[in-house]
Amino acid sequence: MIFKGTGSVWDTRNNRPLCRFVNGVFQTDDRTKIGYLIKHGYEHDGVYDDEPEEPLTKALIIEELKNKRIEHNPREKKEVLLDLLEGGK
Repeated sequence: MIFKGTGSVWDTRNNRPLCRFVNGVFQTDDRTKIGYLIKHGYEHDGVYDDEPEEPLTKALIIEELKNKRIEHNPREKKEVLLDLLEGGK
């Protein structure tokens, strides 16, 4: 989603910068950032569906690895398994 604004937006919850507008525009697919910017009234280019997506659990990642017949160790950390699923390693 594309947002219009100026300068930077500070994330007060995490006490860090959330985004920075370049030439008056910021683009993201991050649902957290989208929700924050819409909640705070920033102009945007689309319709926001605020229904949360099903969280990607370790069990779902392992199931998908099995379905795709990707060799894996189910005892690995979630991040490692996700990297395998996305083809990183």
